[in-house]
Amino acid sequence: YTNGQLQGNINFDGLPVGYYEVRAFFNNSFNVEAITHFSVTRNDVGTSVDAGRTVHKVNETIRVSFSGMQAKNKDWIGIYREGSSNDWGNIVAWAWTNDQVEGTLNFDGLGPGNYEVRAFFNNSYNVEATTFFIVEIGFNPPAF
Repeated sequence: YTNGQLQGNINFDGLPVGYYEVRAFFNNSFNVEAITHFSVTRNDVGTSVDAGRTVHKVNETIRVSFSGMQAKNKDWIGIYREGSSNDWGNIVAWAWTNDQVEGTLNFDGLGPGNYEVRAFFNNSYNVEATTFFIVEIGFNPPAF
């Protein structure tokens, strides 16, 4: 419960690795008023990836930020369909991090679906960090 507060923070401690959806409800109802997604990752080495927003529109360029990479010439970022294995055949898009510890990569727009951005060190298939995003038909991002 928010205890009547209009804004603030709520901590969810101890969540296992996975993808989660937070939903806001008014006045003890079951009508969803707001929704967002987040992921809990194995992040003991300080590596992270971020797709900017949780929801993107079809064919929109996906700008992925990364940090905590090893800065080796074979570190790379891949985009996969949610839940698919790390096998090479499942990669939707990928790029080398070009010896950078942190930076951004742009990926061509994607079709509708649920996706994961995954970071890998030294040409391996061991996921070092991951995040989740959705591509929706008709989504119009808010103007700021």
